[in-house]
Amino acid sequence: MGKTNTIIIVAVIAAIVVIAAAALVLTKGGDDKGYHSSDVTGRLMIMGNADNNDYLDNDDVKKLESLKGTSDWKASFPLADANNDGAITDADIDMVKRMVKREAMDIYYAYSSGADLVISKVSYPIKNYLLVGDDVSIALQSIKATSKCKGVAVSDFDDPINSWVGSLARIGNKSTAADVALATNVADKDTVLITSAASRYVTNQDAFELAKIPVVRMNLGTGTSGNIEANYGLLTMGYLLGLEKEANDVVKFSDDVIKSIQDKVSKKAVKAKAIVANRTANISGKTSEYYYIAQLAGAKNMIDENSSFTSFNVSKGDDWLYGVDVDYILHFTSLGYGNVDKGETFKSFETNFKETDAYKSHNYYLMNANMPTCACVAFSAAAMYSDLFDSDYPYSVLKDYVKKYTCLPDSYDVKNGGAFFFMGS
Repeated sequence: MGKTNTIIIVAVIAAIVVIAAAALVLTKGGDDKGYHSSDVTGRLMIMGNADNNDYLDNDDVKKLESLKGTSDWKASFPLADANNDGAITDADIDMVKRMVKREAMDIYYAYSSGADLVISKVSYPIKNYLLVGDDVSIALQSIKATSKCKGVAVSDFDDPINSWVGSLARIGNKSTAADVALATNVADKDTVLITSAASRYVTNQDAFELAKIPVVRMNLGTGTSGNIEANYGLLTMGYLLGLEKEANDVVKFSDDVIKSIQDKVSKKAVKAKAIVANRTANISGKTSEYYYIAQLAGAKNMIDENSSFTSFNVSKGDDWLYGVDVDYILHFTSLGYGNVDKGETFKSFETNFKETDAYKSHNYYLMNANMPTCACVAFSAAAMYSDLFDSDYPYSVLKDYVKKYTCLPDSYDVKNGGAFFFMGS
């Protein structure tokens, strides 16, 4: 365990993200496995998922049989190589046959990092885990994985979204780091550590590996990383944890909301012109997954660059944004699910945008990046297309998600219990 490879597949990953932003996912119909989507963008990032759909089954065996001995499979079927040896052979077919039976074994999984597909090995199924990260906490409770958790590091143990971790061992007091000694106190030979794919998380990974605690990185975030890829991470973790049906249920919820929104906004002849900001004052280009939130919500993103712009700061002379023709500014930052002084919070983020025409037109919106992707899209769509969505619509999406997929009580007030959406300037 702990083996990690990085494969450069620029065109494939770019295509996956673009398709994910535009896809209208359909339902094949229910069965005892739950939701079956028609998505074929490779959201289940398990090596051996040869046909790129959300499921690992006999169809993958058939696809591997057709690919065996060929050399041009990587571009269209990047997840096909089950044993990660660079070729499609009988060994891959045999391995996937075992995986279809859900046999206990070492398997390879992946996550995307920019233009790279990062591939690692882990023992399947994951029996128990430690977690590092607020978004990881939110994601794993959504797929009913809480009983497998042995220890936690999050930024705010008092945040109501983290109430389920109250009795668990604390292995750190930040959302990005954990202490190896504290972790080894509660880990056994079957324990892994699950954290974000972002490099700033668990920078002491080597120390965990030396302590025989494998680190499983995944794009699970509904906030600072992984907005678009959150469903990829949920499906993949659902498989690794033996919670596939639960993961597919969450993804169905997200797919249905986004499809409903896209059905409505697709009828608009003129698209809203928007830019997306994240964290304090980063402007999201195509390398940021926040860029695609606006696209999913039906906007034309006016920062059409293959990079992002960090730390936009008017006090340091930045003013180029004022020349961009834009109707709306959608600003995402992580605010948790607890009580927040909305007025003071708004002031701390609006500073760099107050001279924009969008701000002056009351079309600057601050939103909580710790919401699930579909809620981020719903609030964005409601902000830009008030003729299509009433102001209560996105709150109803968030309320439904909270009730079905979080530890929060049914009485939790999504309008007043947290800071999820600040109406424009």
